[in-house]
Amino acid sequence: MTLRVGVSIHPKSQWRSLGRAIVDLDLLLAGSVHLERLPDEFDQWDRARQRDCAARFLERCDVVVGTQRQAVSRCRRELHPDGGGPRFVEHTLGDGGRAGQMTMRIRPYLRTTDVLVSSCHADRSAMLHLLPNADIRAIPCWIDRTVFTPADPESVAGYRRAQRFAPDDRIVLYVGRILLEKNVHSLVRAFRCVLEAEPRALLVLVGPFSAQADEFSETGVLVRDYRRVVKGTASALGVPPGRIRIMPFQDQRSLPLLYGAADVTVSLSIYHDEDFGYALVESMACGTPVVASAWGGHRDAIVDGVTGFLAGTSATAGGVKVDWWAAVDRIVGLLHDERLRRELGANGVGRAARTYDPGSVRERYLAVLRQAAAPAGPGEPLRTSEAAERLWSAAGGPSGLRYRFGRPSFEAYEDLVRHYTGPAPGAAPRGPLVLCSPVRLRDAALVVDDPLYPFVVPVPADLLEAARAVLRVMRRRPVLLEAELREATPPAARQRLGPCLDLLERLGVLVRSQVLGTPEGRAAVPGVVTRPVLRYGRVDEAVDCIVPR
Repeated sequence: MTLRVGVSIHPKSQWRSLGRAIVDLDLLLAGSVHLERLPDEFDQWDRARQRDCAARFLERCDVVVGTQRQAVSRCRRELHPDGGGPRFVEHTLGDGGRAGQMTMRIRPYLRTTDVLVSSCHADRSAMLHLLPNADIRAIPCWIDRTVFTPADPESVAGYRRAQRFAPDDRIVLYVGRILLEKNVHSLVRAFRCVLEAEPRALLVLVGPFSAQADEFSETGVLVRDYRRVVKGTASALGVPPGRIRIMPFQDQRSLPLLYGAADVTVSLSIYHDEDFGYALVESMACGTPVVASAWGGHRDAIVDGVTGFLAGTSATAGGVKVDWWAAVDRIVGLLHDERLRRELGANGVGRAARTYDPGSVRERYLAVLRQAAAPAGPGEPLRTSEAAERLWSAAGGPSGLRYRFGRPSFEAYEDLVRHYTGPAPGAAPRGPLVLCSPVRLRDAALVVDDPLYPFVVPVPADLLEAARAVLRVMRRRPVLLEAELREATPPAARQRLGPCLDLLERLGVLVRSQVLGTPEGRAAVPGVVTRPVLRYGRVDEAVDCIVPR
């Protein structure tokens, strides 16, 4: 008997990057199951009309796959208060990193016999942290491998000429929305270091900037103009104007040529919804190796040292931090080693064919749908964890989370996002110390120049002299072995150096890299990348109107 699958997906206009896979889910399943669809206007109807439509819809379905439409879930409970009716397979859509804000709206209507689907294992882990008795599966998104496949060299060469890339340009490519949470400002800093080792490197940023002010609302940060932040950072750090190019987003016909023209595709994103990484998977499918933050879906997509490299991330008391030195070292290594680029590129093509081909992903979905459609008891209501209750209590509830530095809400945030962070597998556990962000020491406090986590951190009086000495040294040499730092520190500050380093690592001012690199490479990192370049202003949340001067 053909499986009858109801499709309860929000209208296409509401989706951004991840949504393209969800909206096209019926295309993935077409021919394998019988599909029933809800009207796009369903959410605009009154409750009586929704109930009548949902009743007819649910009667025609063995299982319903959806994107957390609250009205549909509510109708099922009203029609089947005993826990009956078709099972739901609901997509979390990267909701774990946002503490389940969307999922918690439908949680009262879900049961343990329903299934939640995450696009990566990190999101699955975070959702289990919140809903410990839920049935949660990790199934990746898919790409169209009739489009994303290695382009022939002649076409790539023609594309490079058409885009006026120089023959000797070594292209470091970023593709995606250029947003604060995508951490593109840190990528620009890292690229400044790449230029020291490879002056022919060209950073190509492909994608749209936000048309409005860019915010990281959970931590209360609002950037007025992220384009200005990116360009201003590049200018202040001395990146020659000709070594960064910003291009509009490319259509699917051009993207394979763009990936083929690049030497390496990169992302240092720490975006909460980064539970797949389309550009990285597309790049691998086109034969171009990747370097990315070990964050969320990146950790599933990239096999470290096989299809590309991961730069470790960590959740600290000062926010999420990326080991930018590891990214620099890996990017430079790929730019200088054509054989390695070819090897990792070929491995990426094979992984994309095995893992992200529509046929492979379809079989995983069908297995979940068949299991969900099988006869089962009513199950139990989904239960929230004590950790989830603590987080929502400290941060203001799942619908309007606010994490504030130095308060219990930020500690709960740190605990949650640990599910997304991770070291690069197999890397050295204790490499050099890296100054993670530019820092000013002002009035016995550290002022962090990071638009994602722009915190002011008090320094205990007994550690002040050591902290001042550490920053003085590391502003000149941002990547140092601990022994080298100790030797460069004045004797008077060495006595408290150990506790000082512990504090700075705990706050995320310093990270312990997993990539040793070479002495020459570490020494070549320019001190200019530690220069603070941004200006910050504080506005109380109670303010009703902001008037720029």
